[in-house]
Amino acid sequence: MTHVEKMWKTIEKAKKEYIGKRDGYCVSAKEVGALIDYSESHKYEGIFAAFNLGFIRGVRWAKAQKRKKAVKA
Repeated sequence: MTHVEKMWKTIEKAKKEYIGKRDGYCVSAKEVGALIDYSESHKYEGIFAAFNLGFIRGVRWAKAQKRKKAVKA
C-alpha cells in the first residue's frame, strides 16, 4: 500500500471513528472559504496551512478532553 493509499485509509477511518464525537472541534464555512481563497494563490502553502490548522486544533482538542476527564475524576 502506498503512502497516498494509507493517507486516504486514515482519513476514512477517522471519519467513521470520530464523526459525531468531536464536540467543540470544527471549522466554519468562513474559515474554509479563507483557506480555499488562500490556496488559489498559494497552492502548497494553502494545503500546509489547512494541515497546520487541523493539527493545532487537534492538539487543543486533546488537551481540552484531558482537562474534562480530570475534572470528572
